[in-house]
Amino acid sequence: MHGKERLLSIGQYPDVSLAQARKAKEVVRSQVAEGIAPSEAKQEAKALAREAHGNTFAKIDAAFVSKQQIEDKLGLSRSSAAPSACLSHTSLKGDRAFRAQC
Repeated sequence: MHGKERLLSIGQYPDVSLAQARKAKEVVRSQVAEGIAPSEAKQEAKALAREAHGNTFAKIDAAFVSKQQIEDKLGLSRSSAAPSACLSHTSLKGDRAFRAQC
């Protein structure tokens, strides 16, 4: 794109057949012809899929806080390390998707 060579991984050989690789190549070429950056489109699609499954800092933090409130009401003990780690990242990330949970 824009005169620069870019690489895009579609998978490893036994997992992706030659026919699948050729189809992926055609899709990528059509995206480039339309002015779409294939790697950015792939990353955006993954982020949207993670958000659709509810894996955002805000959603997981809300579930975590709710769980902690229930445990407090029931008088159950909790780990002291997990709350501060989760809450400090939540204020910085908001609704951005992420992979790992606290």
